[in-house]
Amino acid sequence: HQVERLALIATTPCFVQRSNWRFGLAPEEFDTFAAGLRGGCKTTIKRFISLQVQGDENAKYVAQQLRSSFEHCAEPSIETLNDSLNVLRITDLRGDLAAIGQHVLVIHGERDMLVPVVAAEHLSRLLPRGRLVSLRGAAHAPFVSEPDRVANLLQEFFG
Repeated sequence: HQVERLALIATTPCFVQRSNWRFGLAPEEFDTFAAGLRGGCKTTIKRFISLQVQGDENAKYVAQQLRSSFEHCAEPSIETLNDSLNVLRITDLRGDLAAIGQHVLVIHGERDMLVPVVAAEHLSRLLPRGRLVSLRGAAHAPFVSEPDRVANLLQEFFG
């Protein structure tokens, strides 16, 4: 009740496909990615960055910016990464969306290969007061590839 408005960027209520949700990552793909953790954190993070920039018009720039941001962080433990992946694997918030009465701005890259824009379309429709803005040419990190546009959208939305 203390939140007046909410903005969601490059997100989905359900990351992994289910029998009644085909807009997520295939379980086999997810499991292959998760198994890659055995190759180490750096390899997994490198692969994750490549998934985030896939399809972006500014992929090289976005990848460089994301890599740079990880250079300044402590390396997460394998346990932390496994726990985070498990949250993505099991979480399905679709049933909770109808209860969100606030205005919600959903910002999504039209070329997002990690979380398809069709998932954002469904997300915005499941939210009673949801509105989708799809950014042309952007992939999973629109706040990096289109920072001015995202900032303007947020400023307009939050007033």
